[in-house]
Amino acid sequence: MTRLVLLHGFTQTAACWGPAGDGLRAAGHEVVALDLPGHGSRSGDALDLSAGAPVLADAGGAGTWVGYSLGARWALAVALARPDVVRSLVLLGGTAGVEDPDDRGRRRAEDEARAAHLEAVGVDAFVAEWVAL
Repeated sequence: MTRLVLLHGFTQTAACWGPAGDGLRAAGHEVVALDLPGHGSRSGDALDLSAGAPVLADAGGAGTWVGYSLGARWALAVALARPDVVRSLVLLGGTAGVEDPDDRGRRRAEDEARAAHLEAVGVDAFVAEWVAL
C-alpha cells in the first residue's frame, strides 16, 4: 500500500498519531511518524523551515505526506524543498497559503506577534491560553 509520513501539530510529538497510525498500519500502509524540529526527539533542532525541511524529507522518505496544523506547514515546506519525496499531500488544519498580499501580510504579523508572546510567556502558559480560547 502507500507509505504515509505523518507530521504532528504544535507542542505535540509523533506519538500523538498513536491510534490513527495503528489503524493505518492495520489497513496495510507503511507509516512513518516524525517529530518536528523543536519537538520531542528533535527538540534541539532549529525551527527554520528552509533548513529543517530537507532533514525531514530525508527522515520521512518518499510517500504521501500528512500534516496536521504546524505539521501541514512543514509538509508544504518539504514539498517545496524536496518535491522528489512528496508523492501527494494531505493537509489537516492547514492551507497552502494566503493568496491576497494584504491578508498574507496581516497573517505574518499575527504569527510573529504570537511567536514573540510564546517566547515571552513560555510554552506551558501559551498552550494554556490557546486551549482557553
